[in-house]
Order: sequence, then structure tokens, then C-alpha cells
Amino acid sequence: MFFTRLSASYDISSFDCGNIELNTFLKEYAMSFVKRKLCQVHVLVDNNAVIGFYTISPFTLDIRNFPEKIAKKYPKSMPFPCWLLGKLALDKKYQGQKLGEKLLMAACDHISRLSNDDAGGFCVIVDAKDQNAKDFYLNYGFIAFKDDPLRLYLPLPVP
Repeated sequence: MFFTRLSASYDISSFDCGNIELNTFLKEYAMSFVKRKLCQVHVLVDNNAVIGFYTISPFTLDIRNFPEKIAKKYPKSMPFPCWLLGKLALDKKYQGQKLGEKLLMAACDHISRLSNDDAGGFCVIVDAKDQNAKDFYLNYGFIAFKDDPLRLYLPLPVP
């Protein structure tokens, strides 16, 4: 198994994470999103088949969405640079093997490297699909926004 960027050379035909929206994105839209530079799509590959993927893209939020202890340190009048972990999915056949954790760690590591390479970004933002997804992210240190409980953030370490 290895991580790489999505390309047409990998088999996505049998991918099924159990979520129609995520399956459809990978099979019908992901390559187009990559070509149009709407996001980066990284995949976990086993025997040339995609068994998991995540997407990342630059993102901004109004700093006033963050808790006051964070927001008070920054100007209130400008968008705040973040990274959006837009999608994260693992094929059902591979669930329960800690590979979802590997996907998340790979995504956060990738984002951290981008942030440290002068691309900026204060945190990772994720919109959990449901309470189970939220619980998954909470286990890895993500913090829910008070006014939007399924939107979470993970502060990035400052270099």
C-alpha cells in the first residue's frame, strides 16, 4: 500500500466506502477537480486499486468564527487562511484496520508540510458528515465550532 496523487492509471471502479456522495465524487468528479486545480486528491493504493482518498484545498474563514482566545490574536477584518480537508473516505473492505487513521494522518502531515513551506494556513477545517464522523475527528484532536457542531478545526503547529 502507498499514498500518491490521483491519476488515471489507478483503478477506482470498485471503490465503495458506503457513502454514495463520496463514491460518486471519486468516480465521476475527482479527476476533473484535479485537472481544474479545484483541490488535490491523494489516494491510498493497494494492487493498483484505490482503497482510500482525501482531498485538500486552501480555504478561508472569518476569524470571528473561532473561539475568542484564538480570534483576539488576529485582525478581525480579513479572511483567515486555513486548509480544508474536504473529503476523506476508505473502501468498506478495508475499514476497521486503522487505515482511516492513516488517511487522516497522511492528510494532516501533507497540510503541515504545505503550511511550513510558506503556503500558510493556521488550521485544518473539516465538515463531518454525521456524528460518527465527528467522533472520529474528535479522537484526533479536532475541535468543534460552537455555532456549527459538525464543522471542526485542528490547529497546526507553528514552525
